[in-house]
Amino acid sequence: MELMTPNIEWNPLIKDETLIVGNWTGLNETLELKADHTFILKLDNQEYTGGWSLDDWNLKFDYHSPSTPYYYLRVIYHSNKYHLVKDTLDKDPDVWNYKNALHKP
Repeated sequence: MELMTPNIEWNPLIKDETLIVGNWTGLNETLELKADHTFILKLDNQEYTGGWSLDDWNLKFDYHSPSTPYYYLRVIYHSNKYHLVKDTLDKDPDVWNYKNALHKP
């Protein structure tokens, strides 16, 4: 039996930001990235707002309230769709928690 490794692009080329704009979901949370570079994050019945930017595969919340639970997401491409992985800044990919990611429904 051959072991198959999923095809993951760690540093996807994102030619058009409209690929990232839209609604993303995760465990008890939704993230709306708007075309005007603002966002609405809803997590555990709390709402956070601010602005976002994309630099290569790095999605950052440029301005946000101090209580926003995170401010950086890593864009990866896996299983023919994009994912936004949280808690990856300056960490080795071997320790990333892929269950801690958002995806488009």
